[in-house]
Amino acid sequence: MIKAFAMALGFATFVSGTAASQPGYPSQPIRIVVGFAAGGGADILARYYGNKMQELSGNTVVIENKPGAAGNIAASTVSHARPDGHTILFAASSSMAGNRFLFKNLPFDSVKDFKPAAAFVRTTFFLVVKNDSPISSVSDLTAYLKANPGAKYAHVNTVSFVGTEMYKARAGVNAIAVGYRTAPDAVADINAGDITFMLIDSSGYGMIKNGRIKPIAVTISERLPSMPQIPTMQESGVPDYDIGVNWSAFLPAKTPDEIVAAVGSLVNRVSALPETKIFFENSAGVIRSGDSNVAAKILASDIEAWGAMVKQAGIEAK
Repeated sequence: MIKAFAMALGFATFVSGTAASQPGYPSQPIRIVVGFAAGGGADILARYYGNKMQELSGNTVVIENKPGAAGNIAASTVSHARPDGHTILFAASSSMAGNRFLFKNLPFDSVKDFKPAAAFVRTTFFLVVKNDSPISSVSDLTAYLKANPGAKYAHVNTVSFVGTEMYKARAGVNAIAVGYRTAPDAVADINAGDITFMLIDSSGYGMIKNGRIKPIAVTISERLPSMPQIPTMQESGVPDYDIGVNWSAFLPAKTPDEIVAAVGSLVNRVSALPETKIFFENSAGVIRSGDSNVAAKILASDIEAWGAMVKQAGIEAK
């Protein structure tokens, strides 16, 4: 993750006019497939981009949620789609890189079965506790967990699970994992006192702003510009902890290069909009746009990073 972050910082925003030079694209409604349920951070992100892509292209863009198997169902669907640029996978590094190490028999190969079209954002997770919890820092949480080894934590996706297991391993604490389908369900149990803490994605941004949950750290290596008061995990005493999610658009492997470029240009035109900067300032994201080559390099770096993280967390593929 650290390499992917550093790499992304060095890439200039890619906003060429390729899409405009492809008069045949789009020629029909565009379908953006997302591997997570409606209402979560991934869905909010996809719907924002989908709406803007529709405005810019003048064509209908439909968001299709295919939750399940940590994004594998959605990825498998797109890998078999017609390679004409009208079915696009919006996927996170956790799915396209992490799942290679978390599942023994994937129904697709994230490198061989896809062409990255564009990279567009890096998002953080928040380490959160009950809104009125006496726990106010990572050190407080670590001390609590050492005194209460039966405490529970919530997870709703791959990053929240692997990221928490990484924290546990490095802090030398124990906590029982409890899986949830949605973040709001998990937050309800945190505030009811049944769950002690969780790593929540950008869907938790609004809950943090309105005081429903208390943030004690962000998972990426730099403070979030929109919430600079929240320290990073590294600043909080967890060494070499840098876990974020790089989002990219992917197409089936047989998609012609000129269509890949057209899709990438359309996505990156959205990233270049002034309102997109405002959107991410209010949703725990930092724009990291780039063309197909940039997205491919980020994926390669993420695969290396996720392999190391899964190994360090002691997680075995299932």
